[in-house]
Amino acid sequence: MAASDLIEQRGLAEAIQAIGALKGEIVRAARGSVGTTATATRRRLVVLAMAQTGLRRALLNSRTPIRRSNRPGDYRAQIRPSQKGIPVPDYRWTHQPTGHPARHRILIDWPGGKKVAAGFVNPFGQYQAPLTTRLKGHDLAVALGPSAAALLSILFSDADLGKSAQALQNDFLKRLETAVDRRTG
Repeated sequence: MAASDLIEQRGLAEAIQAIGALKGEIVRAARGSVGTTATATRRRLVVLAMAQTGLRRALLNSRTPIRRSNRPGDYRAQIRPSQKGIPVPDYRWTHQPTGHPARHRILIDWPGGKKVAAGFVNPFGQYQAPLTTRLKGHDLAVALGPSAAALLSILFSDADLGKSAQALQNDFLKRLETAVDRRTG
C-alpha cells in the first residue's frame, strides 16, 4: 500500500465523519436555500408583472403564496399562483368603442401589449366602471381580468428556471461553507 493511498483513505474517513457531524447544518442549509430561492424567484416575477400590468405588489404577493414543506427530508418550496380572476380596476386599463353605442370593450395592459378583458364599460354611465353581468345574473358586478396564474405562466420561462436553479445552487453552497467554517474554525 502506497503512502498516498493511506492519506486518501484517512481523508475520506475524516470527510465522512465531518459530513455526519454536519447533517443538521446540511438540512438547515438545504431548507433555507430552497425557501430563499423561491422568495427571490417570486420577487423577480412580481416586479416584472408590476411593470407590465400596473398591478400592485401587495396584490400580486397575496395571489402568489409560497408553499414551503415542513416535513423532514422534504426540501421543496412551490410558488402557487391563484387561479381566481383579478378585478379589472386593479390593472392599468382603458376602454374602446365597439359596435354597440352603450358598450365599450375593456382593454388591460398585458405582457406584449393589450388584452381584452371579459366585461364592458357603459360610456354614458356616471362612473364608466368595468362591469360584467355574468357573475350575478342580471346584477352588475366589477369585471374580472386574468388570474395571477395566467400572468405568471406568460412571464415564467426556461431562462427563469435556469436562473432559479443557479441561484439555489449558489445559495446552498454559501450556506454550507458558512456551516463548515462555523464548525471548523
